[in-house]
Amino acid sequence: MAENIFLGRFSVVKKCDQKGTKRAVATKFVNKKLMKRDQVTHELGIMQNLQHPQLIGLLDTFETSTSYILVLEMCVGSK
Repeated sequence: MAENIFLGRFSVVKKCDQKGTKRAVATKFVNKKLMKRDQVTHELGIMQNLQHPQLIGLLDTFETSTSYILVLEMCVGSK
């Protein structure tokens, strides 16, 4: 079972293993009932246009009947 990293108002982020590579990724599940497609598309556009070593990268996107799913690089840092 995937470990919850963050629980927000519109989404939940889970730590998952990427198929094939088995590397840890952050998977953001956005609830379709709470967030419109154009809002998610706007977020995706920003993430795709911002390329910087200190920002997490967008790896992939999926859509189910209930969620928009964003697969992101895992951010590991010290507190």
